[in-house]
Amino acid sequence: MALNENELKDFRNTVSELRDTVEEQVKPLREKVGEMPADVEAKMDRITERIADLETKKNRREKSGGEVDSGMSDGRKAFTKWLQNKALSDDEVQALNKSAPDIEERKDLSIGTGGNQSDSLAPAEFVQEIIKDAVEISPFRQVARVRSTTRKEAEFPKLQGRPNAAFVSETGTRTDDTSTDFGGEDDLVIIPTHEFYVNVPVTRQMLEDSVFDVEAEVREVVATEMSQLQGNKFLQGTGTREPQGLLTSSDFSATAATPDTASNDITDLQAKDIRKLPYRLKQQYRNNASFGVTREALREIMTLEDSQGQFLFQPMLSGDVPSNILGFQFTEMQDLTDGTAATGDVPVTFGDYNRAYYVLDRLAMEVIRDPYSAKKQGKIEYHFRGRVGGDLVLGEAVNGISIP
Repeated sequence: MALNENELKDFRNTVSELRDTVEEQVKPLREKVGEMPADVEAKMDRITERIADLETKKNRREKSGGEVDSGMSDGRKAFTKWLQNKALSDDEVQALNKSAPDIEERKDLSIGTGGNQSDSLAPAEFVQEIIKDAVEISPFRQVARVRSTTRKEAEFPKLQGRPNAAFVSETGTRTDDTSTDFGGEDDLVIIPTHEFYVNVPVTRQMLEDSVFDVEAEVREVVATEMSQLQGNKFLQGTGTREPQGLLTSSDFSATAATPDTASNDITDLQAKDIRKLPYRLKQQYRNNASFGVTREALREIMTLEDSQGQFLFQPMLSGDVPSNILGFQFTEMQDLTDGTAATGDVPVTFGDYNRAYYVLDRLAMEVIRDPYSAKKQGKIEYHFRGRVGGDLVLGEAVNGISIP
């Protein structure tokens, strides 16, 4: 039973009087003895603490299951009984409803609707990862020779012709050799650098509110696109305000496949064409040569067999022996053709690309963050730029197979 206000007041007075009585009984003993023994002092402390605990407990409200405080309003009494899972009388129900706020101020505590009520309590996981489609990059830079420069262009001397060696008698006349030309203006391979760029506007609110590091994502995407652009131009570039492509150079030559159908597509590739290709180059180039193939050309080569029934393509059997074509390594270069190979396209190349093609880097990538130009549109512009050049410097070190 909970005490009413008068009973609680009497109890508090009684506890207070009990504390005072204990102190009065102990005080003469303290004066007589001086310092109380430790065990007696401990017992007195426990008595004092117990009295304080009793007073504290009675000052608290009754726990669930006890009687409702008579000092509460009728509405609070009814609500307390409802929380204690006790039955309410009609008068208490009316008191509870009367104490509720107006209908306009009531809150709807339901979560979700219909069969989706649990969705709000078990929300979906937000994964901080952007799904991106694959960008096919021709990794021609990896097999070519890459050089850096601090100038606008670079000049590479190239030997024209070969000196003629001959036997001569002891007193025979040694004639001057004029077939070798080296060091003149016409004997220089000049590779200029060309600028490429990407401009990306991003709203300020996107940068402020996104859960991602938007600036880092922009840099990553732009770097991928720049790599794709360079890989394409190193193979197909025109040389005008862009690198000279391997396939579009006047020094590049390709041998037409031997057609056995009238399809004029990738199915014209035959095993004998692939087998002959490495031996169209000099031995010095074959030692460091590899195949360059498109995805569809590789798919076709994987089905080709020689006259002994051996596949030209050999899959990787161990980490020390990678997949190869006729024992030579290969690199997928999707930019060898523009889509599906057709007449005149070169889906397969073979050569020592490190000696055949030079890549000249002037500026890898520079980014300028411009918060001013598009400030009226609430955007920040990122300007990415770079400078690179490229050219086929030794055409005899590479060859290809074209679709007839």
